[in-house]
Amino acid sequence: ERFQREGNQVLAKEYHQIYPIVMDLLDKLVDLLGDQKLTVREYREVLEAGFAEARVRSISPATT
Repeated sequence: ERFQREGNQVLAKEYHQIYPIVMDLLDKLVDLLGDQKLTVREYREVLEAGFAEARVRSISPATT
């Protein structure tokens, strides 16, 4: 909302994509890991791998 108020539509659209990406990653982790117990370090590594694969589509200012 702040980026929209400031007139930065590109960042507003990019940040708007983040919540669904994070939620999708967490859903996939539940499906993949189920009740498996991980250490904090292992969980961090799995999250980092998921975030490394996540993509936010960049929108060029010319198309906004």
